[in-house]
Amino acid sequence: MLEADLQAQAKQVPQKRFFSAHNAWSYFADNYGLELVATYEPVEGQEPSVQDLARLGEIVRQYSLKTFYAEPQKTTGS
Repeated sequence: MLEADLQAQAKQVPQKRFFSAHNAWSYFADNYGLELVATYEPVEGQEPSVQDLARLGEIVRQYSLKTFYAEPQKTTGS
């Protein structure tokens, strides 16, 4: 039941492209007909370089991305 609801909702999402903190969301994208076009953390556990961030900015502009999926533990500085 939950899976069917998620599939139905994903079909209604107008913007199928998104970016995330890392590539783990690719499984979610594959299951629900979405497209993960970029990640903030190109190598797990490694901070992105200035070049990585510049490339991400270009991709965000190119696709007019407005959705970013993150993990709560990744959003706070410590």
